[in-house]
Amino acid sequence: MDLIKKPKTKAQFSIQFAWIFILIAGAIILIFFISLVYKQKEISEIKLSATVLSQIETILTGAGLSPGTVNLIDMPETQMNFICDAEGFSEFSIKGTSLTKATPVQVVFAPDTVQGKRLITWALSWDTPFKVTNFLYLSDLNTKYILINPNYEVEKDFPEEFEPSIKSSLDGIQTKGLNKIRIVYFNSQPDMLPEQMQSRNLDVSAIQVTPGTVSFYKRTKDRQGFELEGSIPYIDMPSLYGAIFSQDLTFYECNMKKAFKHLNHVSEIYAARESSIEDYFLTHPTVQDCHIYYHNKIQDLVSDSANCSQDIRLCISSIDVGAIKDNQETLIRKSCPLIY
Repeated sequence: MDLIKKPKTKAQFSIQFAWIFILIAGAIILIFFISLVYKQKEISEIKLSATVLSQIETILTGAGLSPGTVNLIDMPETQMNFICDAEGFSEFSIKGTSLTKATPVQVVFAPDTVQGKRLITWALSWDTPFKVTNFLYLSDLNTKYILINPNYEVEKDFPEEFEPSIKSSLDGIQTKGLNKIRIVYFNSQPDMLPEQMQSRNLDVSAIQVTPGTVSFYKRTKDRQGFELEGSIPYIDMPSLYGAIFSQDLTFYECNMKKAFKHLNHVSEIYAARESSIEDYFLTHPTVQDCHIYYHNKIQDLVSDSANCSQDIRLCISSIDVGAIKDNQETLIRKSCPLIY
């Protein structure tokens, strides 16, 4: 006997519609709250990144006030990216955000990425021979600096906060927990890399330091050794440390060009002062004959530093800082007005 299907009542349709409405409304509410949570998370991350960005900006500013100091700075877990390219474009940013800060004049030597919960900073005054600017060196605890047979000055002055390894070879170097390794060879050729340094997950690079020149090396494609990226002269210890901390040759050269622009501006001021003092004593002779001790050596530095701000390789050999220092000492002995 066939069952007779009873037509659905209006009440049944209403109940089904109500359930469909409840499901749709629930889904909309759920999506709304999920999106709200993600939006709130995004806002929190942006606020956190903005805080970190502000902290780094403060550090860059503070470096100008406290050269010679090393600081370990606790900060939220984050990754900062640093750029200084061949065109002179320079900035740092927070990974995963659109937050950036341009560094058009700040001289900052660092790896291309600095990450973790602790930032290490070191500031040195760049005096060539008079005070020009401050160099800032940045790194983290996940970057290892290995100094192979360093000279006494580097071994003595390299801050222990960076936890450098002073070695005669690469034997016994532990790589666990590291992201980057910079090997610095003093007057020796880069070695073949031990197996633990051939990992794809490690960023391993090297520089070779010889008198007056630093050569940058990148890892070969098979990751077993190094190939030369390029060589460039350095002028003094602060600039040598800049090479040690820089990601690569381009990063180093970009920052040194900024440094020489500073030198050019400061030299112009002192060159004008020297010329003014000389002119004065030509018309106002003194017992010490002060006018004969102003040789316009700083004017040479003006032109040399201008050249260096364009191409470091063509100018550093002509910079005679020693002659300017000697002249300043002569002025002190003769009781004549100092240039700087």
